[in-house]
Amino acid sequence: MSAAAIVATLQRHLEVLGSGLIASLAASWERLDQAHRRVLAQATVFAAPFSLRDAAAVLDPGGSAWVLDVLQSLCDRSLLTRVRPAQSAGAWRFGLLAVVRAFVVDQAE
Repeated sequence: MSAAAIVATLQRHLEVLGSGLIASLAASWERLDQAHRRVLAQATVFAAPFSLRDAAAVLDPGGSAWVLDVLQSLCDRSLLTRVRPAQSAGAWRFGLLAVVRAFVVDQAE
C-alpha cells in the first residue's frame, strides 16, 4: 500500500471516529438537565485543570455544596475528567478535554 493510500485510509477512519464522537457527545448533552449543561458550559472558562474551590468561585460564588455533586456527576458521565495532582497529598482537580470543550462551546452559541 502506498503512503498516499495509507493517509487516505487513515483520514476516512478519523472521519468515522470523529462523527461517532460528536454523536456520542450530542447524545450525552441531550441527556443533561439545565443545571448540568450550565455547569459544563461555565467550566469551559478553565484552560487547565481546576480545583473544587476554583469551580465553586465561578459556578456558584455563594459556595453551595451542590457544585461537587454536579462535577462528580459530569465526571461519571465522562464529560469531565479527574486529574491526579503531581503531589499525592494534593486535592484532585477536574479537567475538560479539548474536544468536549469545543463541543460545549458550540452548543452554547
